[in-house]
Formats: sequence, C-alpha cells, structure tokens
Amino acid sequence: MIASKPPAPASPVRHATNDTGLEAKSRQLNLDPARLTPLEIGAMLVSVLAFPRPGEESAGSAAAEALCARVVAETIIANPDKVENLRRSYPEYVAIDNKECRHRLRQLSRRLRDRMVASRMSLRFFEDGIRKLQGERHPSVDRFTIKALSNLVKSGSGQRYAKNVRQRTWAQTRPVIHLAAAVQVTIRELAPDEERFGYSLDDAELHAKVICLARKFEKIVLSDKRFGKCADELIRIRIGPEPA
Repeated sequence: MIASKPPAPASPVRHATNDTGLEAKSRQLNLDPARLTPLEIGAMLVSVLAFPRPGEESAGSAAAEALCARVVAETIIANPDKVENLRRSYPEYVAIDNKECRHRLRQLSRRLRDRMVASRMSLRFFEDGIRKLQGERHPSVDRFTIKALSNLVKSGSGQRYAKNVRQRTWAQTRPVIHLAAAVQVTIRELAPDEERFGYSLDDAELHAKVICLARKFEKIVLSDKRFGKCADELIRIRIGPEPA
C-alpha cells in the first residue's frame, strides 16, 4: 500500500521540482521527504533519469506525475475499500486518466533502456574510481574507452552502429550517468538475474541507497576525464529541502 501523503502544497511534484527541480546554474534536484511521499520521490528519480537534458524539464515533471497516477490507479484497483482515502490524498494523480498516462510515458521505456545501457558502459570507470578513492594500486583501465565500450554493448542497445551508442545513448545519459550507474548497481544487488529495468517507486530505503551511491559516483564523474566535461550539465541529486 502506498504511503499516506504528508502535509504539502497542492502539487508536491511541481513544488519539489520548482517547475522541474533543476536550477539553471547548479542543475540540482532536491527531494524533500517532509513534502514528498516515497512514491513521489521514486517517480521523480525515474523521470529525471529519462528526461535529464535542459529543455526536458516539463516532460520529466509530466512523466513523474503520470508514474504516480499509474501507481495510485493500480492501488485503487487492488484496494477498492481505500478508494475514497486515495482520492482525497492524491486528487492530482487520480485526475490523470490511463490514456493521458500512456501519452506522458510513451518515451519512458526506450529512454530508461538507454540509461541502463550507458550505465553498463560506465561501471568499469566507476569501479576504477572507487579503487582510487580507496587508495588501491591497480592496473590502468584506460584501454576501456567510450568507443571500445560502445562496441561491447551495441548488441543490446537497440542501435545498429557503435557510433550511435556514443552519440545518442552515452551522450544523452551524461547528465545522470552517476544516477543511472547507482540504479544499475542497486538493481543488480537486489535482482542479479533480472535484465529489465525494474525499480520500486514507493521504497524509501531503496531511494536513499540509490541517492547515497549516486553522490559517491558524482565525485568520480567530476574527477575522471573519461566522462568528458560534464560538470555544468551533471544533475546533483540531494535528499532534503531546497536551499533557502
């Protein structure tokens, strides 16, 4: 059963995102558990993964609302005795019908697939970065270039050419590569045999674990030239209220 809604503005997604959640200069997304339910936090994490580039903020916000609406609708079907409580708690999500949900989420699966492909490419870099943070000596993995890794993942990427993996899948994931990798690692730990993207939207403990790992990976991205110059475009994910 999804959690009851805490006291919050009429539309927590819009409030928490400040009409996206991304500040133009810092590219930071603040997720405040005092204003958002675990469901809303999970939906926003997934939507920023799918729509991370400047100019996609409205699509990401719409997708987050649709994800919440879909879970609320499924919960109403499974718990008909809770329908009035859910309608009172989540009127903005109940108002989004199934057709509108499908419209808002029509690109979600493909984009999430791309993020997971890019995250698989990045794991060698993050493993290398973690060793460096721990002060371990290790062989160089510079031979694992983006070009070489694009060839390795091409067959499962939906792209015919490795060049397209680099220019589309990798390049479009760079603002959230740390978050994508954190989700990838966490999913592997929870379900090592699961190939599809699967993320529980209303699991607060899971969200906290992913965000903590993403922050660790963020430091590696900013210090490793193989990720490219992405400091300005990288979206920092934080738990807590927006800075005053």
